[in-house]
Amino acid sequence: MTARTAIFGIGRMGQAIGYAMDKLGYDLFCVDVQREGIDTLSRMLEKDVSFSLNPDDHSSVMHFDPDIVISSLPYHQNEKIAKWCIDNGIRYCDLGGRVDVSNDINQYAKEHGTKPVLTDLGLAPGWVNIIAEQ
Repeated sequence: MTARTAIFGIGRMGQAIGYAMDKLGYDLFCVDVQREGIDTLSRMLEKDVSFSLNPDDHSSVMHFDPDIVISSLPYHQNEKIAKWCIDNGIRYCDLGGRVDVSNDINQYAKEHGTKPVLTDLGLAPGWVNIIAEQ
């Protein structure tokens, strides 16, 4: 069975992550409020990408049944998604941006988590290291 990743935020960083995850063999589900980034990623991959334009509609993400959720959203939007992932037993990582937000997510994960939660990875070198490890 192919591994599945849901990516929240399909701007330039989300597109780079989506491209890399696709090349690593992951099925993608993209979430963004604008279709433009999703369309750009589809053109880059030369195939249609499953998506939702409603980041609050978690039922579409649950239907996709991701192995991991990656947030490339602005830092102030990460906590809500991270807690949802923690509550639903889904692996989670984000690019971070603020130590206090990452600390809140990590504390919640310590108290409620059953799957790995990785915050404040950054795009480089953090994300690059994950791809290299894969």
